[in-house]
Amino acid sequence: MRYGRGVAAVSAQSTGPVSAMLADPVALDGQRSRCEAGAQPVAIIDLDPKDSLFAAPARPEKNNGLILGLAVLREAGVQIAWVSDLPVAQIGTVRTALEQAGLDPRGEDIVSLSRDPEDRKQARRVNLAANSCVIAIAGDEKADFDERFKYLRNPEAGSALEAAIGDGWFLIEPLLPVASPGQGAQEGQKAP
Repeated sequence: MRYGRGVAAVSAQSTGPVSAMLADPVALDGQRSRCEAGAQPVAIIDLDPKDSLFAAPARPEKNNGLILGLAVLREAGVQIAWVSDLPVAQIGTVRTALEQAGLDPRGEDIVSLSRDPEDRKQARRVNLAANSCVIAIAGDEKADFDERFKYLRNPEAGSALEAAIGDGWFLIEPLLPVASPGQGAQEGQKAP
C-alpha cells in the first residue's frame, strides 16, 4: 500500500510515474512504460486463483488490514480495478461479494469481466492503461501481471521481467475463498 501511495503522489508531478505495464508488447527486457503526468492512477487486483475462476463466497470474511490498505489507496487518489475471467453477466455477484467483504464498500471500483470467450485479461489491462496510469498489479501468479508468462518455454528467458515483482507487481494470496480448480461461480463453468 505504501508503494501505491508513493506512486500516486508522483502522478501529480509534472513527469508521470513508471507504469506497472511493460513498454513493449512482446519484448522480455522488463522495460516498463511511463505514464503521462496527471493520469488517473489505478491499481489492478486479479480475483481469479491459479487455474480457476473467482467464486463468490456466500458469506465473505472481512480482512480489516486489506480493507484499510485499500481505503488508504483510495484516499491517495488511486482507483481500484478488480479483474476476473468470469463472464460480464456475473457482475452483480462479483460486486456483491466485494461489497460484503468490505473491499469495495461503496460499489465504485472498476470491475473488469470477460465480454466473450476470446476476451483476454491482457487486452483489458492494456485498455485500462490506455486511459489511466496502471501503477500496480496484484495477483497470485505471474501471468496476472502479463500474459507472456504463460508462453515462456524457458522460464529463464523471462528473468528480466522478474525485476518488477515487488516494484509494481505484487504476488498475493487469493483474496476470497474460491471453488475447486476448474469450477467457476456457475456449475460446469471451466477455467480458461
